[in-house]
Amino acid sequence: MNDRPFRGIVVVCATIWIFRLLLKPSPNSTFDETLINRERGMILHKTEEMRAQTEEVIFDHLHSTAFQYTPLGRTILGPAENIQKIT
Repeated sequence: MNDRPFRGIVVVCATIWIFRLLLKPSPNSTFDETLINRERGMILHKTEEMRAQTEEVIFDHLHSTAFQYTPLGRTILGPAENIQKIT
């Protein structure tokens, strides 16, 4: 008897269960303000590093032009204004 299809179904079901568990937001989740500030600073630092690289700036402009009005036209890290609003 070939049990491969059964094992495949078990793996798929387990994977779906894990994803649901990981993606389920916790209603009482809290984050330490110092950790948020540190992460915000790291993201802003990475943004500055990317702006200093000519190739990255060119590709950002190319993508914003080629993919206007779509999420693909946005930068990976987002604008600094949004990063400052992270709470």
